Amino acid sequence: MNFREEFNLSIRARCAVLYVTTREEERLLSVVKDCAAELENMRVVSWDFASGFDVGVAVGKGNPIAVLDFIAKEPADTPILYVLKDFHRFLEDNMVCRMVKNLAAQLKPQQKSILIVSPVYKVPEELTSSVSVLEFQLPTLPELTDENLTVITVHQTESGKSVRLTKNDEGWVSGGKALPDGIEAIETALAELSFDKCFDYDPSPDAAPLCGLDAPTAVITLAYVNTVGTEATVTLTLGTLREDGTYYATLNDETTVYLLAQEKVASLLALL
Repeated sequence: MNFREEFNLSIRARCAVLYVTTREEERLLSVVKDCAAELENMRVVSWDFASGFDVGVAVGKGNPIAVLDFIAKEPADTPILYVLKDFHRFLEDNMVCRMVKNLAAQLKPQQKSILIVSPVYKVPEELTSSVSVLEFQLPTLPELTDENLTVITVHQTESGKSVRLTKNDEGWVSGGKALPDGIEAIETALAELSFDKCFDYDPSPDAAPLCGLDAPTAVITLAYVNTVGTEATVTLTLGTLREDGTYYATLNDETTVYLLAQEKVASLLALL
């Protein structure tokens, strides 16, 4: 079950207090707003300690207890999700802990839920039965296998070199010649291809040149047959190779910058 499915199920099941561990606040908020709109046209408001609520409500700035008190007094029949950023810092406070536990019971029959967003998992023992923990995964690539892959293209920007692999009844070929040994390693790498980390969900215009994505190391384009039987493509753009052995990378036309381990694409780049 992916995050969207798990989130939707949790809201429909009237889970009052949800907890997500992630450093990608903005991407999470974007996904949550999409989900909330599809559910019950649920309103989403977010709070952080420095700014308070993001909709001009004059409570909650610098005061987590006031936030919880405000949530408790809001109308019960209005579908609202309260996103509380970095709220894990306050859960060790006796008053906050007790109020969250009380709200977990109070909000259960209502159309309101709380989503605590934190870079770390930090829930007091007495709250573990009152909090539903959700996993927020990195974006996943489509399932790529020997059965559905049709074309693999790798282009190196600096040298201008390109290689294009196509599949016929005999297997994979390039330039009309059968591919040498090693296709198994490529197929395995593609089947397991995934990002390691989100580096910047909403990068500034300066991010592309800083990450080497304006003149990328390589562009990998994969054509495949999707689950409904039509041709589709996925494009990975690799920027600068970092000292930790990961590439800055983007997916398709998205601007979000991810990190991708060098070894995950080594067999593809070796084709050049």
